[in-house]
Amino acid sequence: MSLNDYIQNILALQRSKNYRGAYELLKEALKYYPTNHFLQGSEVFLLFRLGQVKEARRLAEERLSALKTNPFFVKTYIDCLVKDKAQEDALRVIDSVFTWGIRDEKLFGSIADILLRIADTDRAVAFLQLALMLMPQSQALKEHLSRLNNQSLKDKTVGYYRERFKDIPLQRVIEEVENLLVLPDFMEDLSLRLYLAEVYKKKGDLHKAAETYTEALKIKDTPFVRKMLGYVYYRLKDWDKAFIYLRDHFIEEPQDNALYTTMAKILQNRNNQSDAEALVAEALARHPEYKQLYGLLKKTRPTLNQ
Repeated sequence: MSLNDYIQNILALQRSKNYRGAYELLKEALKYYPTNHFLQGSEVFLLFRLGQVKEARRLAEERLSALKTNPFFVKTYIDCLVKDKAQEDALRVIDSVFTWGIRDEKLFGSIADILLRIADTDRAVAFLQLALMLMPQSQALKEHLSRLNNQSLKDKTVGYYRERFKDIPLQRVIEEVENLLVLPDFMEDLSLRLYLAEVYKKKGDLHKAAETYTEALKIKDTPFVRKMLGYVYYRLKDWDKAFIYLRDHFIEEPQDNALYTTMAKILQNRNNQSDAEALVAEALARHPEYKQLYGLLKKTRPTLNQ
């Protein structure tokens, strides 16, 4: 059988997922063509597919110098390392790929996906950015990078955004985040909107912070968002709105000293005795042991009775 016949038959068996049959035929082919690079790489792949990961890894390391420019072999070798729980070794190999002269967008995309599993999104993004420097015309890599960039920002915590945008001037952060929030992928991103409100507060623009928290409530009405909005209205001295948004939180946690002090100031400035008494009565019904609530009424009555 010719080398080409062996290769075509082995590939046909692989496509049908008959890895055992492909491996047996491959061993026969290697007797006649022991130095053929396709057969050598396929042996590593088939051993990996058959679950003989350590043997596949051993062979891959023996043949690395000869086969390291072969994208299929490199992908298989990295898969072996990951499967063998040798993540640090896999990362070292990945860091070396660009020095081996490979220019293969499919391999680069696969490696980015591997980095997502064994490292993090930022490392996968950085890898694709380097790949695009080598293959700037690759539409597939551009699309892959765009997906990763979007994924890296979606469904993250506020802390993630703080880290991502740290050391960037506040006005520039605002511009970048506002631009993101008009994109379909980010319109419903609650954490991104909460982060933006936080930035507006740092900048001193409390009206924009209130507006942003209000938009966040439309995405998901949570006690936390209501509390943050209430505190912003408190700082704006909009006592009625501050009362509305902090009321429920106060009833649940009247022992929160900062909130207790804030609510006392709100009640004094609203000058509405019935609301104050109703609020304290409901809080006491939930927390009868918290006798300090009676003190809240004493603090507000001098103003309320004027």
